[in-house]
Amino acid sequence: MEDKNGTNSSLEKDQGKDKESANSTDESRNQGNTFPYRSERDTWQVVRRGQHSIPPKEVAQKRGGGGCNKMNASETPHGKPSRKVQTHRPNVQKREENKGAFSGRGDRGRGSRGKRGWGSGAFRGGHQGRGGPGHQAGAKPRQRLDPASLGFTQPDIRYERNKLYILGLHFRSTPDAVKNYIERISGYDVNRVEWFKPNGKAIVTLNTDKISDFSRIIQESKKRPLEGVTVTIERAPECKSIFVSGFSEITTKEKVEEYFFSWGSLEDVAFSPWDENGKEKRAIVYFKEKKSVKKSTKTDHFIDGKALHVETFFPFMGTLLPVNEPSKSSRPTSGEVGRTWQPQFYKAVDKDIVEFLMKSNQEAKLRGRLHSSEHAGVRWTNDEGYLLIKYDTTAGKRVDKEFDEEAWKKRCSDIIDQFIDESTTREFPVDREFWEGVVDQLPKPENLLPKFTAQVKLLKESHSVKLICQKTNLPEFAEILDRRLKDIKQEELEKKLDQKTLTDIAIEKLQLLQNCGFENVLKKVFNQDLQLKIDLSNRNLLIKTPKGHMPSVMTYLRQRLDEIDQNAISQPPEILEILKTKVGKRKMTQELPDGCAFNVDEKSKKVILLGKTLSHTCEGRKKAETVLLDDRSLKVTEADNDLMLSPKWDELCKKLVKRLTIRQKRELLCIAVFGFKNDVEEAVKKMRDFLNEKKATEGEFRLDSPLNRKFFTDYYKEDLQKIVEELAPCAVKISLDESGDRMKYSGTDDGVKDVEERIYILQDQIKEKSFPIRTPGMRNFMAQDAGRRLVDTVERENKCIISIAEEDEEQVEDEMEGSDSDEPSSISSRGEEDLDDVDTFFTKEGKKVIWKSGNIEEEQADILVCSVGSKFNLTIGAIANAISKAAGPELQEELRKKTTGGTLGEGDIVHTGAGHLDCRHVIHCVCCPWKGNPQDEQLLQDLLRKCFDKASELGACSIGLPLVGTGNLNFPYATAVQIMIQAAVDYSHANPESPLEEIRFVVFSSDQKGIATFEEKFEEFKKENRPDVKPRKPQIRESKLKPVPPDFEYKEVQIGDLSLKVLKGDITKERSDAICNVISQDLNMKSGTLSSAILAASGSTVEDELQSQAPQPPGDIVTTSAGYLSAIHIIHMVVGQRTKKCLQTCVEKALNKVDALGLKSVSIPAVGTGGLGQTAEESAQVVFGAIRVSTAKPFNSIREVRVVVFDVSFICAYLAELNAIQKETSESSPCGEEDDDLTYYGKNAESSAEEVRRKRRRQKIIYYGRLESFDAVNAALKDGVIKACGDPRVIKREVISRLSKRAIRELKQMSRMRDVKLDQPEPGTIRLQGLPKDVMDMNSELSNAIQEHVEREHRQELAEQMSKTVQWYLVNTRGQHVPFDKMANNEIESAFKAKKPSLLFTHQNLKAEINFGNDEVTFLRTGAIKRVLRRDVLPLPDEWDPQPRDVNGKEETLHLVSLEKESKEYKKVEDKFLQTMRGKAVITNIERIQNPSMHNSYMVRKQTMYAKNGTIDNELELFHGTKVECIKAINVQGFDRSLCGANGNAFGDGVYFAKDASYSITYSTPDANGNRFMYLAGVLVGKYTVGKQGWKKPPAKDLSKSEILFDSLVNKEESPTIFVVFNDFHVYPKYLISFK
Repeated sequence: MEDKNGTNSSLEKDQGKDKESANSTDESRNQGNTFPYRSERDTWQVVRRGQHSIPPKEVAQKRGGGGCNKMNASETPHGKPSRKVQTHRPNVQKREENKGAFSGRGDRGRGSRGKRGWGSGAFRGGHQGRGGPGHQAGAKPRQRLDPASLGFTQPDIRYERNKLYILGLHFRSTPDAVKNYIERISGYDVNRVEWFKPNGKAIVTLNTDKISDFSRIIQESKKRPLEGVTVTIERAPECKSIFVSGFSEITTKEKVEEYFFSWGSLEDVAFSPWDENGKEKRAIVYFKEKKSVKKSTKTDHFIDGKALHVETFFPFMGTLLPVNEPSKSSRPTSGEVGRTWQPQFYKAVDKDIVEFLMKSNQEAKLRGRLHSSEHAGVRWTNDEGYLLIKYDTTAGKRVDKEFDEEAWKKRCSDIIDQFIDESTTREFPVDREFWEGVVDQLPKPENLLPKFTAQVKLLKESHSVKLICQKTNLPEFAEILDRRLKDIKQEELEKKLDQKTLTDIAIEKLQLLQNCGFENVLKKVFNQDLQLKIDLSNRNLLIKTPKGHMPSVMTYLRQRLDEIDQNAISQPPEILEILKTKVGKRKMTQELPDGCAFNVDEKSKKVILLGKTLSHTCEGRKKAETVLLDDRSLKVTEADNDLMLSPKWDELCKKLVKRLTIRQKRELLCIAVFGFKNDVEEAVKKMRDFLNEKKATEGEFRLDSPLNRKFFTDYYKEDLQKIVEELAPCAVKISLDESGDRMKYSGTDDGVKDVEERIYILQDQIKEKSFPIRTPGMRNFMAQDAGRRLVDTVERENKCIISIAEEDEEQVEDEMEGSDSDEPSSISSRGEEDLDDVDTFFTKEGKKVIWKSGNIEEEQADILVCSVGSKFNLTIGAIANAISKAAGPELQEELRKKTTGGTLGEGDIVHTGAGHLDCRHVIHCVCCPWKGNPQDEQLLQDLLRKCFDKASELGACSIGLPLVGTGNLNFPYATAVQIMIQAAVDYSHANPESPLEEIRFVVFSSDQKGIATFEEKFEEFKKENRPDVKPRKPQIRESKLKPVPPDFEYKEVQIGDLSLKVLKGDITKERSDAICNVISQDLNMKSGTLSSAILAASGSTVEDELQSQAPQPPGDIVTTSAGYLSAIHIIHMVVGQRTKKCLQTCVEKALNKVDALGLKSVSIPAVGTGGLGQTAEESAQVVFGAIRVSTAKPFNSIREVRVVVFDVSFICAYLAELNAIQKETSESSPCGEEDDDLTYYGKNAESSAEEVRRKRRRQKIIYYGRLESFDAVNAALKDGVIKACGDPRVIKREVISRLSKRAIRELKQMSRMRDVKLDQPEPGTIRLQGLPKDVMDMNSELSNAIQEHVEREHRQELAEQMSKTVQWYLVNTRGQHVPFDKMANNEIESAFKAKKPSLLFTHQNLKAEINFGNDEVTFLRTGAIKRVLRRDVLPLPDEWDPQPRDVNGKEETLHLVSLEKESKEYKKVEDKFLQTMRGKAVITNIERIQNPSMHNSYMVRKQTMYAKNGTIDNELELFHGTKVECIKAINVQGFDRSLCGANGNAFGDGVYFAKDASYSITYSTPDANGNRFMYLAGVLVGKYTVGKQGWKKPPAKDLSKSEILFDSLVNKEESPTIFVVFNDFHVYPKYLISFK
């Protein structure tokens, strides 16, 4: 507070002097034609919004006179403006042209200088002064808006005691010039010049507490101009406001007021009105005290996350930056604040990482690097998300005009980014139940990690621990922290566990529990962290469980112990002895299924078993009963006693026991052999051979099999008699015993030995050979009496045995034989295997290795490998270029993104998406050029191994590789091929459990050297690699498909409360509570046909949910929402290995998950039939096997399981499994019930599931006999079948060439079920071979298929035509018009034209009913009602009248409109008609024919013709004379070409039209009243040719293209006058002319 008597009184004196000075100045300036000078009171008078400031002198005059020295109501005793009194001047008078003008709040600005102005913006204020040295007197100044008019308020004014306000500075003036000038005229030193060059203003601070003689300074300024310009000097008011910019768009005035209130009390906050639509807001903040301005400008400010620019704001001068013209750069120009400017900027950073840097050993490095390199300092506080970087000018480093601020900012930012990039974070989630323990026990980082190297934060909200450190330290520190968290978790868990020790369990069972891994079983069952410790030495078991779980765990344990007793198997001591040995344990473990363990209980003499589940235990018991065998089939007699007492017998038995792991003992009538089945069978055979070989003088040969008995008793009689005759000197006799099981012989020692040798030779001549039944008709013929008679005849003639059996395994190659070509137009009947070079072998682990010739970019596999250069340019190299073209540009783009900034080179791989290729991923590998070094070979081996590892990691089942290295890299072919095949074999040996089941090498078809090398090398590997077990066939995309009758819909079986259904359909249309999906580990829905279909139907929401959880381990279940699908959830089954066992486990888990969610229905697809390589039978076994396991215990909520099969050819396999389940669950039902249930197949279905199964299986003929007879037997059987089948039936129809590939494939599959071969020797032809009855049945099916195709084409054509004329729309809830599909549209329009009240139809698989009365459609399932609209696609002619409606409101089909004689339409038709009549006729009436349906059909043909022929004159208006009897039919139905010939057919059998009416009049027969009738019709003549009599249709335009015909015929080529058309819709009768 100031002293009123002291300071204020002196101030009044100063102000009085100022007034006198101002008055004198005004008078002198007015006289000199200069701009008027305003006093301080005039200049700083308070102005509110919407008001204009005026000098107090004028206010006084308006109120009745008085000069500036008089006090009026608006003044105070001290000469300051009053807050309460405001002055208004509604109409501001214009000043003289040579005078200045007031703007805004009375500020003074610069005037104009020619075309270049230096006045301030509207916000800056100031009066209009001269524009520089070139200023001319009398120039009209520019008007500027004052701040008040712009919406800003200004508080009352107080003056600074030591500051001057300078106005009207020249644009060339500098701060130094202003400083020197003021020092000369004032006598004071100048401390600072605040320069506002764009406004021509400045604030000068003098080195004094108070200016003593202000009037003298004013007088001196008048005498001494600055830079040739007389400047204006006034007192500087106190500054109580700041200019703030950089606000966020969401920042409000209230938030700004609340924020700046912390620096002092506020008068007001005003936002710039020009920023309402701008991206950046600006404002002026008015404080009540000037000290608040100083405090607020010395710190950094942030509001709503944005850094603000704050500077002092002088209301009478503006800001350093124009407020009403936002600037892109905040950097001041030279001459403004050049000497005090310090470059700085804010950088948004990761708060946690920067906090770590500023508190760690990296802080000094960062600060030192910035200061040494860029002379920059950095500031950081914990509560900010920004770093403030300032240029350090204290070291004498000046900033000049050449200083590049942006480059400096970028360099500083790069340095900071480098430090930030070297740091990283990792979060460790903590279970909520252990969080408090972590908070209590986790020590400070200094105690856990080295000091100043890391920072650890406890994130309470997310319950996680965050580690921040250098990237180089992350692995070590993360391991330490993770280990400590686990220790804490374990300590906390130990506190919450109940424990119990059991001592009443037998040690054999304890060992079994240990072998089974029972602790993991308990964890999986109860989903709890349980602990189970077995102490065999103390014979006890310790269980630890979470609180409250001990009773349920104990109950479960007791149940499993009872399960051990229930499934125990009694075995002889000999077998128990074997199982106690190491070899026996190993063999038994290999024989038992996964998840099942065993042990020997000596007390009870039993083998006890335990699996992970009850089903595993039962399966293990069945397997053990099968593989453990005690054989007593080797009978012995007294004659064998001597041999069994010999040393050789003991030696044989010892060898067998040692090698085969068996035990044997002599019993009364036999030798008992104990052990594993295969070992026992081999041992019995060896013992039997020994006993047969060692007998002398008398011997016997055991005929153990019916095959041997048949041959020796029937076919070898002559051979045995011959042996007896030849060995007669040895007294050899051969005879059969009564049972027929033995053949006895006797004689001398040499004779008996010779007989034995010859009998064994005869036995060895019995060879087994089989060949598959591929001859059409043979399968069915062999099942008939005639076939059996043929077999008997061939057996007798060739002394052999012939049997028919089912093949053990269906061969994919058989499917690709001649009758299975997918191309309906293919002339060749050879399969795909006949066209390509291909070879296969299986590794010992069952992996399939293939080489084939072809194009790698066309290969269908999960993974394709692309060989690229080190620059990853796919346009370089033949393989890369071919793959790039097939995949599209997105493949190169994705590869570029993945390799940018990386350091990849030779031996590296990168995987990307597939683009448009038929695979899931592409692996790009970089090989090295061949230099002849061993390192080159090793690099190629490592590169292939990396490709295989990556494919396995991606969950791929198959991989396709080109021949790598032999192109531009110059690897020798032999070396490259050897390395590639060996790499595949080595990978199989090292990774037998990898999901990668098939490795294909694809050699370019033109690379003959590569093909030859693969052929040579592959044979070597095929000999070396023989699989130990029968390989599992992947059958990728080639699973054998089977058809079902077309009328099949579904079959249902009820199992208690559960409904089990098999149906054909699309799973994305299912309305179950849940649907199941099969997906890979990366949860990519775009890989796989099923996932892609579900993605397209459900939308991107499901994909986003999945990706947030990716990746997942194989066997897991992921649940998401269903998006746009009708289901509630989608259950995603994550598959890894594609074995049946793994797939079945996934389905079991999915069913359990659905039941746990409380859902009532679930839909399951045909799991495994796509890229997972399962056949239809295997897929059905997987799905129903899971259902069997899951239904062993009733579901809690599931009441319906729907197995949805998309491919109808797979349904038979699923129905067979469904029938098996039905049989298992209803054994007491009559046999006929199952047959009745098969009526779901359709009328022509087989009588039983077994018959269907028989027809689906491949069969083979097995031949037993001498090899030399095999060819004759084979030829005899085939000849008999061919003779029974007769000549093939050939069907030739043009429509066959239009059948789809799918239709042809289904016909082929149907023909194979009927044992008929179907092939296509040429386009449009089908040949059937088989038994006559089967051929006739197949011919009927073919006719049905052709008829169905023709009808479908016809329906589609009608629907297509209808869609071009009329379209019905559904109005959805958003008011959008959604068109019905074409077939539904055709049905609706047909019913509408038939005037039906309603129609039941299907739209997008939803049944609906449309009501034409109220134009509404009701969806039957949901009950939703929508409005429908009908619109004409082809508009009717504009001249047509509205079509009348009948009593039901429907439009009439025909409407005749008589034309007015005065109308232009009438005149046009009349002129055309009379043009050639020459007065022969008088028109009585002309009627326009309005038939919308016929007109639309005509317009559709017209559009088609114009599209075909172009812009030629396709349409003409022609005449057609007729008689009265035909008029009604023509008006309604159009011209009928079936009536042609009534009036002649000289140019063809069509409808005739004439160009001239005079010609058509001869065909217009008068009626009883003498009236004649003639039509003027629109005729589509198109392209025509001269016709001939008898032609039924126009000829072809080109003989090579017989299907393309002329559109019409004419009487002559040049200027034809008669036209003949053959299509009824190519004509529309426009007008009917009545005349006499």
